[in-house]
Amino acid sequence: MPTNGKKILQCELFVLGSFVTLAIVIEYIHDMPSFRFFAHVKSRSYE
Repeated sequence: MPTNGKKILQCELFVLGSFVTLAIVIEYIHDMPSFRFFAHVKSRSYE
C-alpha cells in the first residue's frame, strides 16, 4: 500500500480525534452533558 493511504488514514484519525476532543471540551464548558453516553461514562468512572 502506498504512503498516500497511510496519510489519509492519519488524517481521518486526526479529524475523528478532533471531534471527540471538541465534544468533551464542550461538555466540560457547559458542565451539563447533552449526550447521555458521555454522562454515563463519566458517572461510571467516578464510582
